[in-house]
Amino acid sequence: MRLWDPRTRAPVGEPLTGHTGAVYAVAFSPDGALLATGADDRTVRLWDRHTRTPIGDPLPSHTSTVRSVAFSPDGSLLATASGDRTVRLWNPRTRAPVGEPLTGHTGAVHAVAFSPDGALLATGGGDQTVRLWDPRTRTPVGEPLTGHTGWVRAVAFSPDGSLLATASGDRTVRLWNPHARAPVGEPLTEHASWLYAVAFSPDGALLATGGDDHTVRLWDPRTRTPVGGPLAGHADWVRSVAFAPDGTLLATASGDGTARLYEREALGEMNTRRLEFHHRVGAAMLKVYRGTTDGGGAPGEEPLAEVYRDVLEAASATFARAAETGDVEQMIAGWDEFIQVTTHLGQSSALLGAVLLGSLVDHTGLPPQEVIGQAIAKARAHPARTRTALESAESTDPSSPGEG
Repeated sequence: MRLWDPRTRAPVGEPLTGHTGAVYAVAFSPDGALLATGADDRTVRLWDRHTRTPIGDPLPSHTSTVRSVAFSPDGSLLATASGDRTVRLWNPRTRAPVGEPLTGHTGAVHAVAFSPDGALLATGGGDQTVRLWDPRTRTPVGEPLTGHTGWVRAVAFSPDGSLLATASGDRTVRLWNPHARAPVGEPLTEHASWLYAVAFSPDGALLATGGDDHTVRLWDPRTRTPVGGPLAGHADWVRSVAFAPDGTLLATASGDGTARLYEREALGEMNTRRLEFHHRVGAAMLKVYRGTTDGGGAPGEEPLAEVYRDVLEAASATFARAAETGDVEQMIAGWDEFIQVTTHLGQSSALLGAVLLGSLVDHTGLPPQEVIGQAIAKARAHPARTRTALESAESTDPSSPGEG
């Protein structure tokens, strides 16, 4: 296990050693003085964050892998969750257990989190349920929350305690009202595979999720809609996500052996660039499809690489006008219309190439100019698509949109 300085992205001291199995969970105490870790060796360890040394002997807490650890907001309790289907509470100062283990899950317990006021403890398990507990009395609060159809691997409360987010192997994230114990809206369903991680930003404005599809996604928890495209870069499953206490950084950890840091301000700029690029290419290609960059007429027979150049010139002017008005809704509407037009053309068309171009920008994280350059180079290797072929493609599709 390693500690890092997120400002310099440099390791702090030597690795912390002591666990004899893979470390699955880490959590800092609210005052930052303690670090708790849980591992495949079935133990929990406490560390002095400043000296990077262990505090006392390991807590021989569970009979299976310790999968999640969490401190209460006041630091008086430490909760640990395990594959032995139990949750245990500890006094981190004395390293002594508090009461008997919490039992009720019928599968491994993968996740644990305290509410911001410390009045609730949420747990998620392999039995596909989420359970709420009163950590003071160590008793269940209401019936289990059901709805997931896969293991619940991550749980997180919003900073104001009004929402509980749960992430599951069923590829969905669900939001709940923890006080009413009721779902809030429909599940969030953009990930393509199992989910492992979920975290709210400190201001509650963003929800980050990570999964087996190698991506991290950002959401607006109020509208339950995605914020920008997926954050790509990891080459394996994303195991954990966490925001810095001041909200300026997002950290992600992956099975590819790396951790990544994203600046929140840069995330906003990244999403803006994506929207700009999609609109520029989409709007301009739509004009080329409908005729010339001035509108009217039919597509020419010039080589595809030249079409791309003309399109990009037109795109620059098109987006400049859209940016002046700040009409984001019109940008989105134009992009939707462009995609509809694209479906009516053959797979070798320049329009479909533009869609692929936008996708490459989203999934590679490369600058649009670099992707465009690569696309133009590839376009030179393909024969031009003639006006006759384009008109033929239109005439065979009765739903093709008309000029306009």
